[in-house]
Amino acid sequence: SGRFKHGNHERTAGVAILDHPKNPGFPNAWRVDGEGLINPAITARGPLALPAGKTEVFRYRLVVHQGHGDKKMLDEEFRRWVEESR
Repeated sequence: SGRFKHGNHERTAGVAILDHPKNPGFPNAWRVDGEGLINPAITARGPLALPAGKTEVFRYRLVVHQGHGDKKMLDEEFRRWVEESR
């Protein structure tokens, strides 16, 4: 979350990135640096082997919200998303 200018007004908003339980290594570590880079570090716990000719699907959900992220709302979004994607 952060403060953003919109015309003459400032607003607080943000983006929450949800990591799906079916992703390899869930819950994954995240890389966050001072240059604004935020991404899952899927190999932080060790190598990820992908055999030749095989594919892997990584599932993430972005939740854009006004204000600071509300834990209860984000927990509910996560729960609903996981249940819908079974």
